[in-house]
Amino acid sequence: MKPARTFQLLIALLLVAIMAMALAVYGGDANDPEVGDSSGDATTGRESHDIIGAWVDAEDNETVTFKVRMTALDTISPLDDWLNLPTSIYEYYFSIGKEDYAMRTTVPVHGPLAALASFGLYTVEYGESGNMTYEDAGSVTGTYLFNEGDLELMVDKNNIGSPSQGELIEHMWAAVYFQPRNDNREEVDKALSYGSPGRKYTIRGQHTQLYDVRLSAANSTVETPNNAVATFNITIKSRSTANVEVSLTNRSLPSGYFVNWSRSMPIAVPEGDSVSLFFLVTVPENATNGTEQMVKIWGEYTTEEDVNLTTDDLNLLLLVQYIEAKPPKEEKSIPQQILDWIKNNTILVVVIIALGALGVMAYFIMDKRRKADEALIYQYESYVDSQSQQREMGGGF
Repeated sequence: MKPARTFQLLIALLLVAIMAMALAVYGGDANDPEVGDSSGDATTGRESHDIIGAWVDAEDNETVTFKVRMTALDTISPLDDWLNLPTSIYEYYFSIGKEDYAMRTTVPVHGPLAALASFGLYTVEYGESGNMTYEDAGSVTGTYLFNEGDLELMVDKNNIGSPSQGELIEHMWAAVYFQPRNDNREEVDKALSYGSPGRKYTIRGQHTQLYDVRLSAANSTVETPNNAVATFNITIKSRSTANVEVSLTNRSLPSGYFVNWSRSMPIAVPEGDSVSLFFLVTVPENATNGTEQMVKIWGEYTTEEDVNLTTDDLNLLLLVQYIEAKPPKEEKSIPQQILDWIKNNTILVVVIIALGALGVMAYFIMDKRRKADEALIYQYESYVDSQSQQREMGGGF
C-alpha cells in the first residue's frame, strides 16, 4: 500500500476513535467512516477480505444506503478458490430501536466480478457467549463495486421498522467470513464489534439537515412584587445540523404587563450550540397580591428548505407576592385618645368606678365613726372636768 494512502487511513481511524460515542448527523465516507478498521489484518491475507471502513452513504424517505470498503475486491476469484469452491461472506451489522439487523453479501467463486453474489437482510439475536442467530427479514439491493473496492447495500426503511426522523442507527460494525467447501464459516476480519461499535447516525429523511431546537429555563417560577420586573433566564438549545435563527414570542399577558427580551430577534444559534438570554416581564402597580400568571413562550425558525418550524413550548409561572403596607396612623386629640381608651377598656373602667364608689362609701363610714368617737371622748372629758370642779368646790367648806 502506498504511504500516502496509509497515512489517510490512520487519520480516518483516529477520527473514528475520537467520535465513536458522538451523535453523527451526517453520513460518513471513505475518509471518515462510521466504522473504521486498520488494513492488512485479514487472517487470509487477501485484500478482498480486508475491511478498512463501513458507513452510511446516503438516505432518502424510502431507503438507506450503506457501504463496506475493502482494500480491494477480486475481479475474478483466485485459482485456489476455483479448486476448493469456498464462499466469502460479508456482513454489516446495525441496530434501530430495540431491533438488531445484519445485511449479508454472499460471494461465491462463480464468474468474474462476483456475478452470482447474493444479498439479504436478517434480524440478529446476540447470545451471551458471543454467538449470533439470524432470521430472514427481507431483501437488500446490493452492488459489487470492483473499482472502488466497495460493497453497496441499499435497504428499504419498511424492512427495518420504518424509522422516523430523529431515530438513531447505532451499534454499527462489520465482519468478513470465509467458508471452505463443506466446512463451517470462519471469521477472517472484523471492524469493531457490538460492544464497541462505530458512531451513531441520525435518520433525517428527505431533509438535507436535521432540525431540533428546544427551550429551557434556569428559573421557571419567579416571585415578584408589584411594580417590578420579573426576570427569567432562558436557553435556546439547538441540536440541528445547520445554523438557525430563532424568533421568540409569547402568549398575550393581561393588560398592564409588559414584555422585553435581552436580545433582539431573530437570535442566531450556531449548529449544535446554545444561546442564553433574559425574558423580562414588568408587573403593573395594581397587580393583586397572590396572583399566579402563567406565561407560555416558544420560538419560530425556517429551515434551509424554507420550511417554517417551531420549538417546543416553555411554560413559566409568574407569582405576584409582596407584603402589603399598613395605612398610616391617624393623629387624635387627647380627649379622643382618652375616649378611645375607655371604649377599648370598658371592663377595666367599670372596675375602677366600682372601686372608687366603694372607696367613697368607706370614707363616709369611717368619717361617721370618727365623729362618733370624738363626741364620746368630748362627753367623757366634760364629765371628768365637771367632777374635778365639784371636788374643788366641796373642798372649800
